[in-house]
Amino acid sequence: MVFRPLPVLSLFTLPLLAALIWLGLWQLQRAEWKVGLIEAYERAASAPASTAETVLCGEPPASGLSVSPPSVEPRALRIFGHDLQGAAGWRLFSPAYVCGSDRPPVLVEAGFEPLPLGGEIASQAPVPTSLPDRFLTDLWPSKPLMAAVNASDRNEWYWFDPAPMADALDVAELRTDIVLLAASQMPDFLTRTPPVRHIGYAVTWFGMAIALLAFYLVFHLRAGRLRLTRDGNSPS
Repeated sequence: MVFRPLPVLSLFTLPLLAALIWLGLWQLQRAEWKVGLIEAYERAASAPASTAETVLCGEPPASGLSVSPPSVEPRALRIFGHDLQGAAGWRLFSPAYVCGSDRPPVLVEAGFEPLPLGGEIASQAPVPTSLPDRFLTDLWPSKPLMAAVNASDRNEWYWFDPAPMADALDVAELRTDIVLLAASQMPDFLTRTPPVRHIGYAVTWFGMAIALLAFYLVFHLRAGRLRLTRDGNSPS
């Protein structure tokens, strides 16, 4: 076999080939991660719900625990996000003094306000009238990398900022280790991009890698820089 690679073409092709393979492997890892999240959600959603006091007032709780609805205060923060069907709007989080009035309240996802098609957005979130049948514990959300600026004066929040949120709710401080998320049905980010779609993305990236490698080899073959035999007739 004779192979004399073109330096410029090789310098372009090999890093791109490595990137395509990495993207395919990353999508397979994402698929496996989503399978784990779905299984964890289904286990939590089917488990008997414990009282909020039982879960939150003892040892630091883990995420994904099923909790029955607590009593929430009649006010809410409006935090930008999506509902369980993927519609954009404001997720409403109300404080709940689960462990007594002398302990910081925990934020509870108490409702959803769709974005209006026109007109002004009210500065005050509507008072939650009813709560879902159960909640799941989740870790206090970290600030996204490209988060917008919170507008506390308009009660418009894009990331969880504990001190200004506590001021907006007129409380001394908020509990920042855990929040309670509504668990009416599987979250939108798990149903919108299920594991099978990540596998499809992986197949696409691997297919592009194979096509690139085939182009690279065929180009060298036609340029006479790749021969499977030394003299064109007998195997080397």
